[in-house]
Amino acid sequence: MKIRTQLIISMVFFSIALLIISASMITTNQQIERLNTQEELAKNIELKANELSYLSNDFLLYHE
Repeated sequence: MKIRTQLIISMVFFSIALLIISASMITTNQQIERLNTQEELAKNIELKANELSYLSNDFLLYHE
């Protein structure tokens, strides 16, 4: 096989590998964004549940 042919084959394989890695990174970043949104929502729910618990305890204790 000629050196030129080997170089072209190497460039094709490198390009394919680069495309696969890029697609993987994009997918991973989208999943991370989705998980960060879910984490933020879960923290917000936890905070609101704690506030509700505090208010219900005050209501039961002091009837206010």
